[in-house]
Formats: sequence, C-alpha cells, structure tokens
Amino acid sequence: KNLPLLIHTRQAFEKTVEILNRFSDLKGVFHCYSAGRKGIELVNKLNFYFGFDGNLTYDEGLQKIAALIPLEKILLETDAPFLAPEPYRGQRNEPAYLVETARKLAEVKNSSLEKIAQITTKNSTELFCL
Repeated sequence: KNLPLLIHTRQAFEKTVEILNRFSDLKGVFHCYSAGRKGIELVNKLNFYFGFDGNLTYDEGLQKIAALIPLEKILLETDAPFLAPEPYRGQRNEPAYLVETARKLAEVKNSSLEKIAQITTKNSTELFCL
C-alpha cells in the first residue's frame, strides 16, 4: 500500500536514518523535526518531508533550520495537545492554532501566508495521497 511513515525520533536520529536507508521506496515525514542542520541532507536523501510544529513560533534555532529547507519539503503539524504555538504557548494545543505556525513559517521564508498554506497543503496531499 506504500503508506507514509511518520517518524518521531529523539536522540536517535542517526540510527533511525541508518535503519531507513536499508529500505527503498519509503516515503514519510520526520515529525517535529529536531535534527538540526546536519540532518537536513540525510532527510533529503531519504526524500522525506520535515514536519514543523508550534515550537517553530518561539524557537529561533528551529527557525534558522526551517529557513534552510525548501518549502516543497515542509509539512505543518499541530502535535496537539502539545507544543502550542505563540500566543498559546503553555496551553493545550488545538488544530485551529496551526495558522500561527504557518504565519511564522511565512515570516521565516519571507513569503505570504497564502503561499505557505498552498504549498504545505499540497505537500500533505501528496504524502498522504489525499
């Protein structure tokens, strides 16, 4: 069925990539991407997407990483009920707050919110065959 993988890895990024490299024709997303600059090339070689959550709105290091990744490889995620974006940080996250993450990505990419919405929606549609 070639369903996409949703990878959530912490403190095991290199090992995860090593395992994924044993297979061909995989597709998926690194949920809540956190592997930094050094992981970008590895994720691109796998042809996976990078998932960004509400923490993008307040994590300047993550914003710098997102700036380096082509928009065509980015998905926006809620991670609800966790990682609420600013101005909801510390509260229960809701899918309706995703627009705040999109706004921050538009700022980081020097783009319009409409373009961010269009391209990240297209990316999700392609990955999940919707």
